[in-house]
Amino acid sequence: MTISEHVILRYIERVLVIDIGEIEKKIVDEETERLIKTMKSRKVSRGDFSIIIKNNTFMTVITKLIKNKLIIFRLINYLNPGKMNWRY
Repeated sequence: MTISEHVILRYIERVLVIDIGEIEKKIVDEETERLIKTMKSRKVSRGDFSIIIKNNTFMTVITKLIKNKLIIFRLINYLNPGKMNWRY
């Protein structure tokens, strides 16, 4: 069984009663919005997290913890090729 991200988002919004609009405001402030309009692709640092933007579209959010895990997984794969199936 697969649950779409849309269903998860609506559950968070409607059942847990979390305001998605407020989350959007925390991700995108006026400065970030200005940067999006002027640059097509970049990484925008927002303190605890970074936003990856491609062609004026928010692609993902990366935290320092996730970034560090990715670096470790890549290093393990490099040192022990074929031992892990991580793809990042």
